Amino acid sequence: MSKTHTPSWAQLAPHAEPAWVERLVTELRLQGASGRDIGSVLAEVEAHAVDSGDAVADAFGDPVEYARGLGLAQAEEPSGARLRRALPGIVQLLGVMVLGIASSRTGDSMVWRWGFILGVIVLLALVAALSVWLLRMLRDGSRVVAGILIAVAVAATPALIILLPNPALVTEKWVGWVVGVGALVIGTIPQVVKPGNDLDPVVAPWSPRRSGSRWPRIAAALALPVMGVVVVLIGLTLGGRVG
Repeated sequence: MSKTHTPSWAQLAPHAEPAWVERLVTELRLQGASGRDIGSVLAEVEAHAVDSGDAVADAFGDPVEYARGLGLAQAEEPSGARLRRALPGIVQLLGVMVLGIASSRTGDSMVWRWGFILGVIVLLALVAALSVWLLRMLRDGSRVVAGILIAVAVAATPALIILLPNPALVTEKWVGWVVGVGALVIGTIPQVVKPGNDLDPVVAPWSPRRSGSRWPRIAAALALPVMGVVVVLIGLTLGGRVG
């Protein structure tokens, strides 16, 4: 029988209601609080729960309001910085999409259709917009707007491909391979060679400070290239059946 994974924050406040603690941690993350600051808050909540025996909801009230009243919100990262951080992943996504089309075409030429070109532009623009504004929308309670943007991002490309099948230009097939592989390489290298560790786990305030391993970030950076390989294999298998 497999064991259920317990989040690190739940281990810091085992005497508090898990649902209350989860909402507290989520709101603190949305406010930009560090993992160590969140750990300090949970340590205080746990100490009160153990000493008083009271339910944390009765003692601290609504977890979202309590989190906002702690004053742990960090200065918002500039939009340009968020976009620069997301840009390598956006370039990787472009590479995956181009490789999907290139690998599914037979012959020596590749037809670039209007639907695909416009669909890629719309999708990448929406992904860029979400990378800049998603956290702000979630923090401000605009979850419906965020959901609509995500739905549009998912549906835009296939809809445009279906509605606009006319060819825009024709190139040699190797052009598609070069663009696709090049975009994947260009998007992956900055993420792999970037020093340090972006992870910020929730830890107890008395825990020693560690720099952390780079491998989780590197694994995340390689996710889209691996997806690109899968897409190419599917495209080669279905070559000639698509468009």
